Amino acid sequence: MNAQERLLQARIAAGEGRHEEALRELIWFHDHALAEDRSLRGVRLSFALSYWLELADRHPPAGTAYDDLREAKTARLLAGEEDRELFQDVAAMNEAVGDAEATCRLFRRLHEASPAFAAACGSLARGALAEAGQHGLARATLPDPLAAIDAGVAELNDDVADAARRATHLEVVVSAFAGNFTKDLELVARILRHTGDAALAERIEARALAAIVDPEVLRQVEAALRS
Repeated sequence: MNAQERLLQARIAAGEGRHEEALRELIWFHDHALAEDRSLRGVRLSFALSYWLELADRHPPAGTAYDDLREAKTARLLAGEEDRELFQDVAAMNEAVGDAEATCRLFRRLHEASPAFAAACGSLARGALAEAGQHGLARATLPDPLAAIDAGVAELNDDVADAARRATHLEVVVSAFAGNFTKDLELVARILRHTGDAALAERIEARALAAIVDPEVLRQVEAALRS
């Protein structure tokens, strides 16, 4: 089975009560999916984590495994491992369980120990900082909001094009990319509005929509912004 098939197998196993099998497949997907297909990055940190937490509601060992992994990844960062993707994993896992404060604490400690690395992770901590009401600090992670959104749209377009060439369940992958980008766009706009720059927020939203290449992705992002 490829990575996407193993994720589907995890869902089937969970639905049929084969909880340990489902957990094994979810852990495998988290640990190995990107080595097989980088276009699964969005799915790995959105749908796959939500499936894992759904399983945890029915099978407590899945929740324990999730928490243990989250804590282990956090400890690696605090021990000095400067890996931006590792920080992204922790931030996404914290967000999935509604623990924005854990990401804020981690970001502050990393900023004290290694400001340059913390700055590199700023975009990944931004959502947690905003959720915690630290809009000023969140704004500080946006030295150039227009450039940040331009880079985000370019990455989105590249990811969708790559997925169209390689993904076997394209609709799921596209939805994950569109959903993750919409969250980032809404976050940047919200931070700007909270820090007195509503006009720039409107400009950024319009600029992002104009730059999205794939019509289905554009439809999903526009629909999400209207909701």
